[in-house]
Amino acid sequence: MSGRGRDKIAEAGLTPCAIEGSAAFEEANTVLVCKKMYVDAIKPENFCKDCDPDTWYKEKDYHVIYIAEILKAFVKE
Repeated sequence: MSGRGRDKIAEAGLTPCAIEGSAAFEEANTVLVCKKMYVDAIKPENFCKDCDPDTWYKEKDYHVIYIAEILKAFVKE
């Protein structure tokens, strides 16, 4: 189910918080602070020839891919 029409965070019982200016959840055991390096949309023409994008994207609502550098990692003890 998509979260576009509902509050997935509230439904999951998560508590938002900030760690060094980045969004996180109090319930997280590990939080990664990252620097965004590259962004691109998934394109149906880039799927391998033996993969059918309609298997995952019947509505053509492709995800966005992010590549990031991990700057810090916080682990709850």
